[in-house]
Amino acid sequence: MRVLIAAFPLASHLYPLVPLAWALQSAGHTVAVATQPGLLKPDMTEVVAQAGLTVVPLGVREDLLPMGRARLSGQHPELAPDALAVDPARLDDWAQTRANMAFQWAMNYALDAPAEGGRPVVDHLVDLVRDWNADLVLWDPLCFPAAMAARVVGVAHGRVLFGNDNVAHIRALSLADCARTGADPAHDPLISWMEPLLRRHGLDYTEETLLGQWTVDILRTGRRARHDVPGLTYLPVRAVPYNGSTVLPPWLVQPARSPRVCLTLGQTSRPLVRFGRTDVAVADLVAAVEGLDVELVATLNADQLAQVGRLPDNVRVIDYLPLNAVLPSCAAIVHHGGAGTVAAAVAHRVPQVIVPNERWDEISQARYVVERGAGLILPAAELTPDALRERLHQVLCHPWAREGARRLYQDTLGAPTPAELVPTLERLAARPDGPLAKETS
Repeated sequence: MRVLIAAFPLASHLYPLVPLAWALQSAGHTVAVATQPGLLKPDMTEVVAQAGLTVVPLGVREDLLPMGRARLSGQHPELAPDALAVDPARLDDWAQTRANMAFQWAMNYALDAPAEGGRPVVDHLVDLVRDWNADLVLWDPLCFPAAMAARVVGVAHGRVLFGNDNVAHIRALSLADCARTGADPAHDPLISWMEPLLRRHGLDYTEETLLGQWTVDILRTGRRARHDVPGLTYLPVRAVPYNGSTVLPPWLVQPARSPRVCLTLGQTSRPLVRFGRTDVAVADLVAAVEGLDVELVATLNADQLAQVGRLPDNVRVIDYLPLNAVLPSCAAIVHHGGAGTVAAAVAHRVPQVIVPNERWDEISQARYVVERGAGLILPAAELTPDALRERLHQVLCHPWAREGARRLYQDTLGAPTPAELVPTLERLAARPDGPLAKETS
């Protein structure tokens, strides 16, 4: 079959899709990844190609709204929405998060043709699904126009999560709020915003437009929140981390002389790193290991390195190395709580110290790591070199962290691998309008 994958134009959104795309290709299927080019550096079309996948550029830069292009270029930072984070333990800020999602989509998916001769992304997707003769469309939760295109053409489609299912969580809260107040569920701002685009393609809103016919979920069932949305169905799959490839440097092949600790800040180049609403100096992160019997491998760019000044003797600075290359030799990792970083640490059974960001699901990811005894949280507001040093000492010197990391890894083994999921996807693609198979419930 021919499988089209619609990827949101960020590497952190593409990487969770790669192992499944490889599994489909290895099973003999034709796979192509559609994504918007020219928005960020590196260009996403280059990132897809480097992963060994065929890429189809989805329109051009001019297809974004002017405010979206301005935000991406940094000309109008005031247009940037607040984070799309959802904390399941808090229910008082979900409406703001829903508004932020609508704003994010408005920047990327114009309702009408943008200025300067652009064309709505959904129109490109409809043409691509039809002209490429796709049998199955897989899409990122923030790339819902792919669901619209699949519905127009009449092919099976489903989401592939990159972390917690925040979109379903927000939709469930919207439906509950409508039931409580007696409001029309169609008045949900997310749905209201979609309706003109749906009408233009002869569609009415159904939940599969927002949530897919089914959802490929990289989280174990025990971690997944229960969302009360009609028809919401999950296909569990094991999280197989992919974060690029590289040539291993000699020092990484040789055994570490001291316990090795990886420090990664996610996709940021700022000297001051924003964790939630707190700016943290990179220098404070690096200073935490001075005097400790560890080797810190820190991913820092030139601007961050200049801000740090003098480096402790036990700090090795690299511009970038894939986590899958670094973590096998590490005794601990310090990071921001991103789902991809957590998955890589789990796969390599590495204890974690998490300074959680607040962009999507970092807080709940960190809580789960702590609940399983595989690491510790350090809130950004409490981050000092001494506080980070103390947490590193705990996860490095006590066996509970290593045992917890082993348990987290064992948790993942109960889910099907991407290769084992392929037959289910084949059956679903063969009957796009039929009932879901029992194994998908």
